[in-house]
Amino acid sequence: MKPTLTTFVFSEDSKDVPNPGGEGASLHIINPQNVFRPPFVPCTYSFSVTLGLIGLEDTGDHKLEFNIVSPNGDVVLTTGTINLHGKQTTDQSLPKEAHGLTFNLDFRNVALREEGKYTGNTLVNGVNVGTIPLWVYAGEN
Repeated sequence: MKPTLTTFVFSEDSKDVPNPGGEGASLHIINPQNVFRPPFVPCTYSFSVTLGLIGLEDTGDHKLEFNIVSPNGDVVLTTGTINLHGKQTTDQSLPKEAHGLTFNLDFRNVALREEGKYTGNTLVNGVNVGTIPLWVYAGEN
């Protein structure tokens, strides 16, 4: 199976909120963003990225990396390798190609040195499964 990026959101923040009755938690995405508008650029900016992946084998480990590249090609952020282990889906009634996970990455004080089109890249086992644009423009002129 080939891993597929099914969900991708840049947002101000995200929280795991306990479900009523204490059974599990729900992921709440706070203020999704298509464009980051800090008061000025350059700046440091804090945000979250929510990712969903399907098509992951249930056995064995997978390696995830997420990075953001600036308009001039500099890597401004990288997670390095994140190990994803074993089963991701508890609903065994789903076909294997639908097994996956949704998770959140939280970043604080990322240096954004210029305005323009940044790209977020998601790699699974060294293969890019999604490149998403992110525009950054100062809110004040």
